[in-house]
Amino acid sequence: MKSLKILQRLLGSGKPIADRYPDFNKYDGKVHILFVAPQLNASGYYRMIAPSLELTGSETHCALISQINTFDFARTCDEHDSSIETELVEWAHYIVLPTMFNSAEYVLKEIKGVNPDVEIVMDLDRLYHGLPSYHPDYKKIGEEKLSQLWANILIMDMVTCATSAIADYYLHKAAVEAPRHRTYFAYVPTLLRREPFHDRVGPCAFRSGRARIGLVAHSGARGDLMTIWNLLNFLERRWSDRVEPVSFGWDGQLENGKNLFEIMGVSCTYVPAVPFTKYHERLSALGLDMLLLPAVDNSYNRSRPEERYLEAAALGIPVVAAGQLPHERCIIHGETGFLATTEGEFLNAIGELVESRELASAVAKKAFEGVWERFGYSDENLCLFREAYS
Repeated sequence: MKSLKILQRLLGSGKPIADRYPDFNKYDGKVHILFVAPQLNASGYYRMIAPSLELTGSETHCALISQINTFDFARTCDEHDSSIETELVEWAHYIVLPTMFNSAEYVLKEIKGVNPDVEIVMDLDRLYHGLPSYHPDYKKIGEEKLSQLWANILIMDMVTCATSAIADYYLHKAAVEAPRHRTYFAYVPTLLRREPFHDRVGPCAFRSGRARIGLVAHSGARGDLMTIWNLLNFLERRWSDRVEPVSFGWDGQLENGKNLFEIMGVSCTYVPAVPFTKYHERLSALGLDMLLLPAVDNSYNRSRPEERYLEAAALGIPVVAAGQLPHERCIIHGETGFLATTEGEFLNAIGELVESRELASAVAKKAFEGVWERFGYSDENLCLFREAYS
């Protein structure tokens, strides 16, 4: 099965298990992975839904999804009603849970009561113990839930991590704080599949008129945006006839009623957020000439997966990104994008892209080609999944 739409239709059909899961077979000799209740957002899609769609049908593995939950900003992924059918538990060799901030002991007890031999896994998409204080999730999650998350990690058979930095952090934390732990930490990368980009046949052409400079923004990115405050203000004062900043996803409104962009003295074209199923199509339709990815230099940002760059590259949008991990891992400076450690370097890169359409097109083309070569579901990358779930 290769389509998210088909998967959603089958899971919501209410039909018997054999009809909802055409690949369900207890005796096919494959390794069986059950992904439990991902939300339909970036994390749920890249960490569970996409791997399931790619692994199912392979010669060695079969991956199914128990259900897909609608994304809700107000709820963490484990606060949905996510029961698992007994037949699926019996079928599975691995059951992969989303990041859980409530106690997982009861869930594990129930699962093991049905299938004592199953390996129970939790997936970590972010370094939650490194959340910066300016991020809304810092207060939303809080110390009590972070403590419970850590307790859950230590009772898992395996924890899969979106980056090697996340895996290294928790492996070190476990070695220091729980030296007798038995949890195995595995790096399982965030990869791209073709489906969301199916209408893109190649890199975008550099467009005429004012250059549209994209910011994929949300309230959690306020600290990151403030690292280029002077840059955005300069563009507003000196280059307003040459560039047009576009904020995709956030209007800058803060909890205190003030607006970050107004405070910064910046006029941004605001484009509202859309459901994840429309996100890639909307990003492509914005007609961006480049995308900026600023970031505060902290452990949380350095350990994040590079999905924002990957999406832009797959759509042929040149990127200027903070010169630190994860961007250093995926961008070849001057070839597949630009790395900037200061606002001056951001400005220089923007200037080069604005001045030279040939350079912008060349960078977009190399980024487009490179992202599918290095970060697609190739046999080499799928080996990382097969090694974790072996």
